[in-house]
Amino acid sequence: MRFILLLISVFFVNAMQAQLSAEERRATAHMEPFAIKVTASKTKPIQALQGPNLVLIDVRTAEEAAAGKIKGAIQIDYKAPDFKEKVAALDKTKQYLVYCYAGGLAEKAMKTMQEMGFKQLYCMSDGYRAYAPVETPAK
Repeated sequence: MRFILLLISVFFVNAMQAQLSAEERRATAHMEPFAIKVTASKTKPIQALQGPNLVLIDVRTAEEAAAGKIKGAIQIDYKAPDFKEKVAALDKTKQYLVYCYAGGLAEKAMKTMQEMGFKQLYCMSDGYRAYAPVETPAK
C-alpha cells in the first residue's frame, strides 16, 4: 500500500512539474534567488510543489479582498503606509507569490520585496480575476 501511495505521489509531482516552464521548474527545485511572473494557471502547480513553503500575499485593499480572495492568502495592502513594515516582518527564507486584481500592483509589490531582500518571489501577472476557484466571504 505504501508503495502505491509513493507511486501516486511521484506521478502527481511529475504531472505538476510538466505544467511549468523550465525557468519555473528550476526556481521551484533550487534555493536560487528568483523573481518570476507567472499566470494564474501556473499558481496551482506551484502551490502543489512548494506546499507550506509558499506564502500567498494579496496586495489589494481590505475592501477589494473582502469581495473574495485565494484560500490561505494573507492580505497586505500595497497602498497602505505600513506595507513595508508588514512585509519586513515576514520570513525571508520562504517563497512568496504576490497577487492583486489584474497584476500591476503585484508586480510593484514584488519589486519592493526584492529591494527589501526577499529572494524567492512569484508575481501573478494576470491577477485574482484570472484565478479560480476562489474563497468567497460568507454572507
